Amino acid sequence: MRLGPLLSACLLLLAAPGALAQGGGAGEPLPAPLPAPLPAVKTPTWRPPALPAPPRPLTAAGSIESLEGGALLLREEEGIVERFLLPADVAVLRSRPARFRDIRPGDYIASAAAPGVDGKLHSTELRIFPDSLRGLGEGQRPMHDAREQTMTNAAVAGVVIRDDSSLLTVHFGDSVAELVVDSDVPVRRIVAARRSELAVGQKVRVLGQDLPEGPTALQVAIQ
Repeated sequence: MRLGPLLSACLLLLAAPGALAQGGGAGEPLPAPLPAPLPAVKTPTWRPPALPAPPRPLTAAGSIESLEGGALLLREEEGIVERFLLPADVAVLRSRPARFRDIRPGDYIASAAAPGVDGKLHSTELRIFPDSLRGLGEGQRPMHDAREQTMTNAAVAGVVIRDDSSLLTVHFGDSVAELVVDSDVPVRRIVAARRSELAVGQKVRVLGQDLPEGPTALQVAIQ
């Protein structure tokens, strides 16, 4: 039986070894399908836990109304009565008259000051601390009073004495500030006192903090 030329060619092709493999015909396993890509996973951003706000500083001045139950009741000039807890380690101070000329570079001082029309801080009272109280309340903070005063506790860097208005340069931490001290500003030297020296009727200045347990005195200065 004679086969046509086209049919003969097809038979030869099928008989050739590897023809199916090379041609991808039947009998050769198909490659496995590629796996589907995994969905992108977003890595959560780490954030440090929020730190609690520092205690709000408190300052008040007036007369001691009572000393009972580990607390001090203070009547301010406006008639407002403030209650401060008195911890066992509260610093009690007493002041004595001094002069501005007594201040030397390196002394540790505290000054209440009000903003003047010249934009500078003008001291309204000035206290000189003993070395044992160096660093007490260091810094500059608002007093939250009607005069918008600022309390500055700092070391003296320079003193310029004039007849009318002297100049005091102080530093606390990395900050430097200037205080104008007029000739009529009272200057007091602070000495350490005992808690037992506190008495009803005394005029005092209280420096404290607004703690969770309530306003707490850190320092009570007997005027």
